[in-house]
Amino acid sequence: METAKVAEIILDKWRASLKLKDRSKDHVASNFEELFSELREADVTFDVAREVLPLAIQAHYPPVAVRRRTYEGIKHLVKVSEKEFTDSWLGHIKDTATNIFYEVYPPPLSSQAKIKSAPEQKPVMSKKEYAAMRRYADSFPILDTTELERSLNNRQYNAFDDENDFQDVLGDSDGETN
Repeated sequence: METAKVAEIILDKWRASLKLKDRSKDHVASNFEELFSELREADVTFDVAREVLPLAIQAHYPPVAVRRRTYEGIKHLVKVSEKEFTDSWLGHIKDTATNIFYEVYPPPLSSQAKIKSAPEQKPVMSKKEYAAMRRYADSFPILDTTELERSLNNRQYNAFDDENDFQDVLGDSDGETN
């Protein structure tokens, strides 16, 4: 199936699920992460996903009636006009969606600006070098840690039994503070 068609289907499914999702400020990012991650898993290209971005933002915007009702409920708390409040709300959604998009879909860089993703690999070790390194490692004795493990497992420590380790942090040893 063509990637644009796949992206359209995923977007339609996501739009339909928005009615059931928490669209509050704290959940905007997770809603868009879900969409763009699903697009990425479906191998939708950067360019096609970029075309989906404005459609997804528009779908996530609250209806005008909800914007007005919300503003009316909090206008005594905020000292801005309804337009400023709405622009801020919609701007937050747009900015969050765009940031999430570029986290999931890093922009392709031009050939001149590409950063090497991995440093040059050094040649693999030769058999002769590996054998010499193995002989050196094998020259050390193998430690038997079973006795050490057993003593650590059986050991119990009580800080109050050891008078040298216990210090009166509040004052003198008789309990009086300075």
